[in-house]
Amino acid sequence: MNGRVAFAQAGRVRVRMLAHCLAAISFALVGAEFPRSLDPELQIERLAGAPELVTPVGCTVDATGRIFVLESHTHFPPQDYSGPASDRIRVVVPGAPGPPLVAAEGIRWGMHLAMGPEGTLYVTHRNGVLRYRLEGDAVRALDRTVILTMETRGDYPHNGIGGIAFGPDGWLYLGTGENLGLPYAIVGSDQRRVAVRAGAGGVVVRCRADGSGLEGFARGFWNAFGMTFDRHERLFVVDNDPDSRPPCRLLDVIRGGNYGFQFRHGRDGLSPLIAWDGELPGTLGMVAGTGEAPSSILDAAATRFPARYDGALFVTATWDHRIEVFRPVPVGATLRSDREPLVVGGATFRPVSLAAAPDGSLVFTDWVKSDYPVHGAGALWRLSARTPSATPPRSLPPPSEPERMRRSFEQADPVRARELLEQALGDPDPFVRATAIHRLSSLPEARLDASWAGGSPRERTGLLLAARGSLELAGPMGQRRDREKAWIGRGLRDEDPEVRTAALVWAIEEDLGDVGAGAPEVLQVAGLTPLLAELHAVAVAKFQAMSHAAETAAVTDAVVQVWAIPSRPSPEQIARSVARVRACQTPLFLRLNAVMDLAGTDDPDAVNALQALVRNAVEPAQLRAEAILSLTGTHHDHVTALKELLDDPEEVVAVEVARALAGWLQVPGVRPALQAAATSGRDRVAALASVALGTPPAHPEDVEGWIRLLDAAPGDPERGSRVFRSATVACARCHRVQGRGGLLGPDLSTIRRGSDREKLLWSLLEPSRDIAPQFAEHRVETVGGEQYSGRLVSQDPDGTLVLMGGDGGRTRIPGRLVAAHLAGSLSLMPEGLTAALTVDEVRDLMAYLENLR
Repeated sequence: MNGRVAFAQAGRVRVRMLAHCLAAISFALVGAEFPRSLDPELQIERLAGAPELVTPVGCTVDATGRIFVLESHTHFPPQDYSGPASDRIRVVVPGAPGPPLVAAEGIRWGMHLAMGPEGTLYVTHRNGVLRYRLEGDAVRALDRTVILTMETRGDYPHNGIGGIAFGPDGWLYLGTGENLGLPYAIVGSDQRRVAVRAGAGGVVVRCRADGSGLEGFARGFWNAFGMTFDRHERLFVVDNDPDSRPPCRLLDVIRGGNYGFQFRHGRDGLSPLIAWDGELPGTLGMVAGTGEAPSSILDAAATRFPARYDGALFVTATWDHRIEVFRPVPVGATLRSDREPLVVGGATFRPVSLAAAPDGSLVFTDWVKSDYPVHGAGALWRLSARTPSATPPRSLPPPSEPERMRRSFEQADPVRARELLEQALGDPDPFVRATAIHRLSSLPEARLDASWAGGSPRERTGLLLAARGSLELAGPMGQRRDREKAWIGRGLRDEDPEVRTAALVWAIEEDLGDVGAGAPEVLQVAGLTPLLAELHAVAVAKFQAMSHAAETAAVTDAVVQVWAIPSRPSPEQIARSVARVRACQTPLFLRLNAVMDLAGTDDPDAVNALQALVRNAVEPAQLRAEAILSLTGTHHDHVTALKELLDDPEEVVAVEVARALAGWLQVPGVRPALQAAATSGRDRVAALASVALGTPPAHPEDVEGWIRLLDAAPGDPERGSRVFRSATVACARCHRVQGRGGLLGPDLSTIRRGSDREKLLWSLLEPSRDIAPQFAEHRVETVGGEQYSGRLVSQDPDGTLVLMGGDGGRTRIPGRLVAAHLAGSLSLMPEGLTAALTVDEVRDLMAYLENLR
């Protein structure tokens, strides 16, 4: 084993052993870390915590100041869990002696609390909503009533009903998660239903306070978990993000709005059929990106904080250990905002739910630990002004003129105002257009057909979307298919790319591959946008697969697998890439892609082409460097033969040779070549050679030191891309970027949207410090003694597990064979990853990650 790899692996073993020991010791001792306010005029105090109050999630406060806290005990309880068998509602009376009292229990998978009218308490749980009557000063909740139920086969503890808020209209608004793609129906107290088909994603619904009058309100959410209204009757929702597409979202939610997410296009959110910020026609963008795992949102006008919080919203970023403040400003008919931290804490501070008290303070729950299963820790905090303001902050800004116009359209009768609404389809503001589309969707689509001719491109796009909504309300697919084909065919042949995009999305999502001869060819005309090209590729793959399958559902699953799992290139693909590598007249970016496509292949023609490219000094240095990187996954003869290029005039070439040779110290001639390079005087090459020979690099002692170093001398993203894909770091083995790489870890294509420099550094230096539960390591032992480890892909009710290994392959273990299953507290990403990297490599790798937006 070469010195560089040995040094790194030894560090990983030591750190991993230490982490296991510390985890065992600290399980019973960990407590809530005291957070701090970044505003000196706001103070924090601890109101309650473990062992009297544990794993708290939702909270709310009544008019007398009593704090009701939903204590979770059913969220993935360990096998030896000694806590209660159900979730409980506890009551904390600030200043009162004794532990919090129990107001109610018998709840499973509880999520949030809200105070309703006339002394009622509402509880959302994964599959419904409960209402309790609170009688006078009595703490015990009375008269438990089922307000809503969620009918579904889904039994995952969350991603069902979660968000809850009472609107100024007196109606109850509720948000759901994507239910892991399973169909579901929300049923009100009067049996009115909102049915959501398989793969559609999360929705927002509303009903009266007694659960009657249920109706759909908005769609396109991953997990609409936190909700609030401001004093101008705007509904704000915080939406957790898909697994691989940060950031999470703060959304201005309007009636009939489509916020772009559908589970059927992949839970990671990276499909071109998913819009995360209004990228597709008819979808709406975000007010702002939030920190990781936003779980609650509150209007500052509910507090007595200083006037500088006029117009502010508070959001808990649970997995980023902070409460953030947003100050939205009008942009057309919606708002946009930046964010800043308000309350911050360390690794054992995980704020979940916010609530305002009558005295103007803000209380919030704290999950404390990184463990997803319930764990016996927790805290309740209060944030208050040192000198409470005489008047609460105002909800700002008031509605803009475009927002007032949009609200007028929301109330318009679509029959009487049809012409006005159709004109609104051409409005430049997407929120105005979305409201017009929603109102027109209630008309028979035949009423819209006559308006097509003569409309502007935006109006035609809007008519197409309104017709789609109208047809979806018209009855079963078989009764409307011909009309859908007619609309889609017309849209695909439109001269405007946006119209064609809306039509193609419709065709793909409804499996309408037979929309008319020549439709795919129409997409090749001038004006083909990058988005249309990507959608066209998806459509061709899907419709070709459909033509060979009897069952559409089975084909859809198969196509998703093809998209998700990279396959080895065919001989024909290799031949095309080799030809492109050798064609000097081909544009550089196409040759670079071809070189990357040949990474790791042992095809003789490919290896010869790459080696010839590396040795050709007249070729671009970047291309030669990429060719070296592509050769590192092949036989050592192909790599070590390049050792004389350690003194190549092009530094990027010599650097990649030094990095590639680090894995082959046992091959004769490699060690002397690296020893010579280590004393060559070329800083980057010498540093790499020294580390490869076993000399540990000198690093800053802490994250603050790294940040100072990065601020003083930023790295190079292009070089960082090669570090990311190198054998030394092997990030690309588990992570994908823009369609290349592995599947074991999260896709990093947009990682910078939700991670600042400090968070990215922590993920490199201590990957197990803060891990998303879906990327924790799971270990399984069978009754026959076989052992498996990897990422948990799925777990069936009978105990059957599917694990994904480092190569992206999946192993299915029947439940009857599982003897032990341990969900680890360590990340699948190895510790000590940066221990064998030079400072320049870390700089470059960070520059690359910070460039992924």
